[in-house]
Amino acid sequence: MIVIDSDVFVRDLRYPGDVRHSLNHRFLAAVSAHSEEAATTLFNVLEVCGVLSFNLNRQQLLALYASFGRQYGLTVLAPALPDRVGRRMIDLLAGRAFGVILRRVAFKDALPLLTAESHPTATTFVTWNAKHFLGKTRLDVMTPEQWLMKRSRA
Repeated sequence: MIVIDSDVFVRDLRYPGDVRHSLNHRFLAAVSAHSEEAATTLFNVLEVCGVLSFNLNRQQLLALYASFGRQYGLTVLAPALPDRVGRRMIDLLAGRAFGVILRRVAFKDALPLLTAESHPTATTFVTWNAKHFLGKTRLDVMTPEQWLMKRSRA
């Protein structure tokens, strides 16, 4: 089985002018036509959707997420878990992470934000990349510098 990483799909979907786009596209076409099974992971799909969340509208993003495997003729792998409960937990986590991505948050940022938001006592999210989160969460978002300044005034 061939397992394909996120950057291959991002190059195909987001960078048609890239010097390697044609080669990348040929690779994806060959893999989808090849008899060997091709796959990517659920986390790769979420990462691609997160990157493209800044360029696609909500409907386009939902369509991409729902049809990703069919679009590329591959299987989307979830972590192998020993029971149905584990599989349902992964499906739930992926669905919730995708809900954060729909707010135009990259996947690498979606899981920490989802985790912070899932705790009712969390009020503030501190990051040097505050601009990635402003207006996309119920939490107050600030840099460490801003947090220190706020604390010193209190």
